[in-house]
Amino acid sequence: MSNPRVKFVVGSLVIVAALAWLGFVGFQESKAYYITVDEFRAMQGRAQGKTLKVAGDVVEGSIDRAKSPLEFVIGHQGQTL
Repeated sequence: MSNPRVKFVVGSLVIVAALAWLGFVGFQESKAYYITVDEFRAMQGRAQGKTLKVAGDVVEGSIDRAKSPLEFVIGHQGQTL
């Protein structure tokens, strides 16, 4: 494999494969279903271990930076979580 062109092609393929893998992993991790606070409450523990995104806004004054991990309350349509 002393030919510079072969080295270039192999190196390029390795880089493209690495970028494709990173893109795939990032896409898989970003795939999450948005649910409302009501839907989350209705799940009654079935959400344990699942990747979910909950629709809502952080309730003003609810952020507790003293705790680790950070804790806060989410509000959506009059419901809080």
